[in-house]
Amino acid sequence: MITLDEAAGGKTIITPELITKVSEVYRDELLDFTGGAMFVIRDLSPAVSEADLDGRIQAEREGPHFTQLRYNRSKVIGLEAVEGTDAFSSFAVLAHNPNVDFTGRAKELQTFVDNEADLLDKALQRAGSLGSATVFDSTFAGQAGQAAIAAFVLSWLAIVAYLWIRFGSARWGLAAVVCLVHDVVIALGMVAISGFIYNTVIGRMLAIEAFKIDMAMVAAFLTIIGYSVNDTIVVFDRIRENRGRLTTVDERTINRSINQTISRTLLTTTTTLIAVVVMYTMGGAGIHAFTFALLVGIIFGTYSSIAVASPLLLGFKHAVVGKAMTGPEAVADK
Repeated sequence: MITLDEAAGGKTIITPELITKVSEVYRDELLDFTGGAMFVIRDLSPAVSEADLDGRIQAEREGPHFTQLRYNRSKVIGLEAVEGTDAFSSFAVLAHNPNVDFTGRAKELQTFVDNEADLLDKALQRAGSLGSATVFDSTFAGQAGQAAIAAFVLSWLAIVAYLWIRFGSARWGLAAVVCLVHDVVIALGMVAISGFIYNTVIGRMLAIEAFKIDMAMVAAFLTIIGYSVNDTIVVFDRIRENRGRLTTVDERTINRSINQTISRTLLTTTTTLIAVVVMYTMGGAGIHAFTFALLVGIIFGTYSSIAVASPLLLGFKHAVVGKAMTGPEAVADK
């Protein structure tokens, strides 16, 4: 077996030890980890809970650097509790692969141990609280960032094209996309702000962490786009229905359409928020950042569908045509 001791100063030192030197406290726990490895982490600062550390380890397994370890299993055992909290300053982490028997395969076992040690080392080298986040090297981060931007741009272009075809005017698509940009920017801003307030009274009360931009967060932003555009299309559909055979949309038509759809919008938002709040408070570290972004995006996406997207129809009309979309002399809505 191998133990991993967290030395003072926050640097991880890997030290080989024989199983006979392992404390009897851990030996019973190792019965189900035959052929695996045990790592002891000491003097961890700041102290964290078992769930936090386990969530970080699982996030590393699912990340791009340790795909070969995705099917390994680990168990986190808190050793030295911090009084009055659920946090620990020392842990034993047990790791094994249930599909591999390392008996008589010393080289393979050593490779397994080295890989698991690297994974745990990465999980421990995070600044701030141990939440779920994927850390990329500079090359991968640049590629992931470019891919994320491309995904956003392509989704917005597809939405513009779809709404243009569906409603017969590019203004409908542009209004929806400006609304979506508004939602994503606010969600991104709240993620940035979390790094400043997570250690304050308000941050702790709201269970906010120092959230990072990772692939799960990008997925949350794309989910926000899908949710928000769905709400916007519902309002736009009602505007088109109320317009009837008229060739223009005026303020009264928009107001009437919003009033007719607002109850549906609020009911849908409320039921969705209930599910997301439960996931945020009880879903664990693995989805904490994802659900935080969803909470912000759903709240502001609902607001923007009502108070941003629909008024933009008039704003774009006035800017392009040069006159308000009211009265019998309004220009045809083409």
